[in-house]
Amino acid sequence: MTTEDAAIAKLDQAIARLESALTRLSNRTDGEALHELEGENRRLSDALDSARKEHKDLEGRVVDVSGRLDGVIGELKSVLGS
Repeated sequence: MTTEDAAIAKLDQAIARLESALTRLSNRTDGEALHELEGENRRLSDALDSARKEHKDLEGRVVDVSGRLDGVIGELKSVLGS
């Protein structure tokens, strides 16, 4: 596996974890869901930073999912009054 393939695989894994966290929201308390989503968002940002220069094709997908996550976190914070 090339370095580029490994970076793409890492981004795909981060995106899959993020999407999975979004689907588990209904099974968690608001605080647990918020904590998990913020953690996944940090990991996704780290993966994006490490692959940004080489993988422009995945960057749009990552940014889109990250934007969705930011929206969900914003909604949770408003519900929680944070």
